[in-house]
Amino acid sequence: DPGRLSASANLYPLKPASKLNGITDIVGYNVYFGWYYGEMQDFGPWLDRFHASQPGVSLGITEYGVDANPALHSEAPKLKDYSEEYQALWHETVYPQIEARSWLWGSFIWNMFDFSSDRRNEGGQKGINAKGLVTHDRKTRKDAFYYYKARWSEEPFLHLCAKRFQVRAEESVDVKCYTNQPAVRLEVNGIPFGERPAVNGTALFRNVPLRMGENRISAEAGACTDACVWTRAAE
Repeated sequence: DPGRLSASANLYPLKPASKLNGITDIVGYNVYFGWYYGEMQDFGPWLDRFHASQPGVSLGITEYGVDANPALHSEAPKLKDYSEEYQALWHETVYPQIEARSWLWGSFIWNMFDFSSDRRNEGGQKGINAKGLVTHDRKTRKDAFYYYKARWSEEPFLHLCAKRFQVRAEESVDVKCYTNQPAVRLEVNGIPFGERPAVNGTALFRNVPLRMGENRISAEAGACTDACVWTRAAE
């Protein structure tokens, strides 16, 4: 069919110089730095090395993502903890590296929804590949979903992250919001905490104090508002 491009998808271990990359009109790579290998910051340098060595290959990213169980949370998210916070941080870090390289023909998040995978037993969920931005039952949108909404939607929007992380044991925490508005204002228990600019769709408030018991966190960006209650406990 001379009217259509031919395409193939390859895994990261396939070397850029492989002859397989010269067969089809366009090539996609499934890349998982910061999950199965390497660090999340490795995306950009790897893409640049590939493009420099094979400038004639029309390259896209056909899979990128990490697993997250929305029941798992961490103040210090790290590789393979399956926390909602690590997935969100990972996409915040990786997507700008992809976006900055205009010579890529496209990119595809893996995946929109968690999906069945019989052999898996990871992150507290059996039979599930949890790389989705939305849960398997289509009912829960993970925080990473709202990162892309902040980056891609033109409708004014604000999302306060980590609402499901309801019990905290720290005296102070970082509060993160996703928005497509220029800045976000924060209140903690009715007291203004200040305003932060939104960069990469993200406004971050460092070292927000929590009192023992319930704490109401309120965010405002233009006409958009969001709020949640976190409870500080002894442990």
